[in-house]
Amino acid sequence: MKEINFHDGGMPIHLDDLKLLQSFSKDIVLLLIKSLVGEEVEAFAMNRPKVKRAPEGGVIVLPGAMYVEGDILSWNETRVADIIEGMPIYACIREVTSDNRLFADGQEHPCRIEKEVYFSSSKDGVAKAYDITTIAVFADLLQERIKFGDWQNMVLRDHFYNGYSGTFSIREVNRRYRVQAKIESDATVWTSKYEWPGRNFCSIFDSIPAPYKWKTSFRQGVDVKSKLGSPLGKLICTTSEVFVFEPVDTNLTPRDCPIILDITL
Repeated sequence: MKEINFHDGGMPIHLDDLKLLQSFSKDIVLLLIKSLVGEEVEAFAMNRPKVKRAPEGGVIVLPGAMYVEGDILSWNETRVADIIEGMPIYACIREVTSDNRLFADGQEHPCRIEKEVYFSSSKDGVAKAYDITTIAVFADLLQERIKFGDWQNMVLRDHFYNGYSGTFSIREVNRRYRVQAKIESDATVWTSKYEWPGRNFCSIFDSIPAPYKWKTSFRQGVDVKSKLGSPLGKLICTTSEVFVFEPVDTNLTPRDCPIILDITL
């Protein structure tokens, strides 16, 4: 983080100093927002937009605010005459310049730039427009981030077998993979077996295609232990991307074999 190191004694001030001060707050907002909701989110409403019918026709958009690419923009209560209930309402972004000043070189330039939100039934010809009836809301994005964070769910369409349910997620940093799993079942019998000659494989879940490093670790099998540390069996990823479990004892049931992992590969 850059800061201006101020000194007494008539320190000269340059235009770059003012640019640094101006960009500092925006950089902080951008960094914070990306940390909270993710890098890929371009725009969202700070709260759920509220709309009501206007007595004279159209709709009224109540005061609110939204985030757009590093800026937090607000609007006052606004009537949109050409919209009826059930139609999209586009929040359109425009830049407005003001405060023209005469410079020392004889040129006149606007010295203020402000981004404004206005509402329309159409986004035609607008560089940035977002439908506030479907736009993401900050609270929902934050809730999703808290739930999943940077973790990737590896279970394909929540397709489990043998009564299992839960989560199986990975997080990758510098080609190292941290794996967290909490998968449990109340079933008392194995109903879905994975056919493999000479092995007692029981299907657990279908996986999305796994990173190569998984295919070396989970192909060989990862040990699964009980909460007390006793071995329960091995969790294996087959060549068809189905995770299977091989219990150490054929008398063990799915209910006896919760799959709890927190490992780094």
